[in-house]
Amino acid sequence: MTFKGEAKFSPAIIKSVLPKKYSIEAMQVATEGQLAVSDKPEEKGLWLVLKSGQKVSLANRTAKDDKDKPEDLVAKLSEAQKAGSKAARVEGLMVEDKDGNLSLQLAKGEAVAEKTEEKK
Repeated sequence: MTFKGEAKFSPAIIKSVLPKKYSIEAMQVATEGQLAVSDKPEEKGLWLVLKSGQKVSLANRTAKDDKDKPEDLVAKLSEAQKAGSKAARVEGLMVEDKDGNLSLQLAKGEAVAEKTEEKK
């Protein structure tokens, strides 16, 4: 599926609109957004703010087994954000908790130049 940049989405909403004969086991996404650190004490860590305004917490992917050592992409993006990068392109598994909060378990992530939109 491809969503417009302004679309708000979550695994729960997508599951609810699919016919009952279909199911979603995992939701892999590739997207861009603005890197942010929240001032709210309950929102720790690094966040990605999507074009829709939706906030997604960034996390490193979980290890597949004892020998797997996932790259610390959150630390790399955090360092890039501290160095002045404002945007990132990320890929990974989108996870929604019972309260509807979204997190993205990063498989890939890189800081990118911020896109400026021309006003007509």
